[in-house]
Amino acid sequence: MLTLHPLLDFTERSIDEEGGSIDSSPSYWYEGHCPKSADLLRLPRTRMSEEIARGLMQYLAADDSYDREGKMYGILLVEMPWGEQRILKAFSGLLNGSSVVDGWVPPIPGRSRVALTEARTLAQLEAMKQELIALNQLPQRQEYAALLSEFELQLQVLNARHRNCKQQRDEQRQLSSQTLAGDTLLIALEKLNQESRLEGIECRQLKRQRDAILQPLKKIVEAANERMRVLKQGRKELSRQLQAEMHAAYTLVNFLGKSRSIQELMPTNSIPTGTGDCCAPKLLHCAAANNLKPLAMAEFWWGPPSGDKVPGEFYGACSDRCQPLMGFLLSGLPQNPIVSGPKAYPAFTSSANSKSLSKASSKKSVNQSFNGGIESLPTSQTFRGGLEAQPLLPTTHQNNHGGTGILPVTDRSWGAPDRCPTPTPHNSSKQSWWNGHLARYRSLLGRARCPSHKSQKICWNEHLASHQSPGNAANCL
Repeated sequence: MLTLHPLLDFTERSIDEEGGSIDSSPSYWYEGHCPKSADLLRLPRTRMSEEIARGLMQYLAADDSYDREGKMYGILLVEMPWGEQRILKAFSGLLNGSSVVDGWVPPIPGRSRVALTEARTLAQLEAMKQELIALNQLPQRQEYAALLSEFELQLQVLNARHRNCKQQRDEQRQLSSQTLAGDTLLIALEKLNQESRLEGIECRQLKRQRDAILQPLKKIVEAANERMRVLKQGRKELSRQLQAEMHAAYTLVNFLGKSRSIQELMPTNSIPTGTGDCCAPKLLHCAAANNLKPLAMAEFWWGPPSGDKVPGEFYGACSDRCQPLMGFLLSGLPQNPIVSGPKAYPAFTSSANSKSLSKASSKKSVNQSFNGGIESLPTSQTFRGGLEAQPLLPTTHQNNHGGTGILPVTDRSWGAPDRCPTPTPHNSSKQSWWNGHLARYRSLLGRARCPSHKSQKICWNEHLASHQSPGNAANCL
């Protein structure tokens, strides 16, 4: 089941406020090169997506369970197949120990294919963990540490006493050399030397006593340390092997309908732990698998701070786990030159009191099933089974007011002229010029208003109605 939220679930602003603009000045770009065409594709984080994300923060702040562990959360603003805009939300990794949580985007599929291996490996890892804990808490380890500390203290006291005695003997030797002579001097010096030898014997006896008591304990501790080293290495190898199998089984889908495993998409054999569990890949995969067109995305940290992560702050795609996947995940979306405003749908803006009606209707139902059609939808709807993933192709004269945030970094210098562009030179074909003319004219929407019409929408509709073939191209001049 897939839960989609209307904008009013996370923001008080209606869709048609401020002219319905999503925002054409992004604060961040999710981007990557298409593996097939090598074009740089981009999906924005806009002010509107950040506003929606802050609404999700308020939702998280109202429940203490979301404060137990720090993690990334994200939202994706999408366009439904019939044009309406909705919101997907996701969390990274596990949420309170679970990967599947009602109302949130599910994890990337493929885990079931390695479920048996995963269960067996996790059991081994847990057994190793418990053995490591037991070895680290050995009674002999604690006894050895306590006795070693005690003997070191005794040696320090003994050495301090011996230093004082040596200093006194040195003074006596000097005094005896000045006041005594002959056999008397020799006897006095020999007595002092004997005292020095006795102190050395005392020190060696204490050390032998220490070694006799500590050596058996030391062997036990060293054997335990070696076993811990082997266990840690084994855990590392098992984890790496399990991650490799999971990455080979995890399958991502893009908007061309193509599927690839994470293992195929990562540039090296050393795939970081947690690859594919972040919000951005989960959200984009879910959108592609359900025929939903992304418009904008935002990710933020929530919960206790961790490293440089601060609660409530926005962050981009992580460079080691997410960035290598972006090019494939963004492939296949229509390429629009701007992020256009959302469509004024009947469910929200069909009348003067549409805002109040949409807010009231959003509170009536929380989880209703999606059965198709274009009726006014409830506050939070659920896909049962999802939609078949199909390539999202650009349209020529359908109303596409929602647009997409995916941009190829090409030909952005073409400005907004005062009138429609003039025909191409005589050596270009009419059909070729016509295709370019339509693409460029559509890109003008949102940049400049055609002087012969009152609105961009009217301009575009009338333009298409009067220019259905290259033969009528001269009409736009």
